[in-house]
Amino acid sequence: MALRGLSGAEFVRAVSQVGEVIDAAALSPERWQDVCAAFQALRPDVRVIFQGHDRLAPYAMPLAGAGWEDIDFEPYFLHFASRNPWLGIWKEMATSQVALADALLPRRVLETTEFYNDWLKPMGRADMALGLKIAHERDRVAFFCVHYDGRSHERTNEVLAPVMQALAARMRRALDCNRAVLRGQHATPSDGLMQHLLDPAFIVNADCKLVAANAAAEALIDSGMLINVRARDIVSFGLPEIDARFSRSVQATCARYPGGAGGHAEFAVEWAGTRLSVSVLPLASNLHSLAWRGPLPYFSPAVTALVILRALPPDRSDVVVRFRERYRLTEQEARITSALRLGGSLVDIAKELGVTYETARAHIKSAFGKTGTHNQRELLALLLAEGARPPESTM
Repeated sequence: MALRGLSGAEFVRAVSQVGEVIDAAALSPERWQDVCAAFQALRPDVRVIFQGHDRLAPYAMPLAGAGWEDIDFEPYFLHFASRNPWLGIWKEMATSQVALADALLPRRVLETTEFYNDWLKPMGRADMALGLKIAHERDRVAFFCVHYDGRSHERTNEVLAPVMQALAARMRRALDCNRAVLRGQHATPSDGLMQHLLDPAFIVNADCKLVAANAAAEALIDSGMLINVRARDIVSFGLPEIDARFSRSVQATCARYPGGAGGHAEFAVEWAGTRLSVSVLPLASNLHSLAWRGPLPYFSPAVTALVILRALPPDRSDVVVRFRERYRLTEQEARITSALRLGGSLVDIAKELGVTYETARAHIKSAFGKTGTHNQRELLALLLAEGARPPESTM
């Protein structure tokens, strides 16, 4: 469909030329810079920017662009990025539909903001914009914007809006291809520090997928002891109840945002005579260094979890084994009794052990009968008393 901005032949030629560059970027993610330049070539006085944003990140990350000066983005990262009034608005707009910024954020509102008056306006040629949300996945958004001088907005809209709209699906396909091309490549913060840790340490995303590991952790994984890496690179401790607690700790840690309140998770695990402290700490990815280098930051988590494993001194023999032998508990009764030390309700314990609530309730009632206790509190107290008892007193 020909608009006043471009003739029919010009429109077809523009879509074809820019589309070829988009297709190249699908297999070579660094060529999104060329995509931005191709759009700018249609209107040389515009500024083009391809950005990605994660809800947990403090600002949108420039992935590629054309027409901007490096000096423009020094104050952006230092101050103005987190004050971008369009950020939340872009996330609410429809995917694959070109929209005029003024239709989403009225000019009179924009002109009251610090972002506009102290950064955008002095820069020039950027006070109006066309936006296209390419993708929206969970809390992550990729959007493509063309900024330009408001005095030329009619001509710019007529030229660029139809071309952007015609290529929206193509840009989405290119971004999907980038996911496969960049699979396994993440921005891994603090790699240098992690390699200096004596204890096994590794970085995982919110799904417990292994992102990076230091030498001690790699050796532990290779040994097949304590932890292993399952399908899809998921870190596992080999027992459902421990994996469930680890997953909850990692998810809670990765749900934090940089500067947000909250502490790290730490818990002890014990099995096969081994006692281990598991510390899970939040890490904010240092994506700033990846600005303008393509879509890698879009696929990298804004917050990951640093996991450190520390061996604890051996307990006085194996308390659970001693407790089981003393009261003639079955293996399942002993596992449920041991899980009481980690806290949580019987419903939680049943989920962690992979059994129904009724099954867990039957086992714990049986343990009550064998130990002469009447409730979980008494059973836990008896187990703790066993831990305080010298091993030789059980003879």
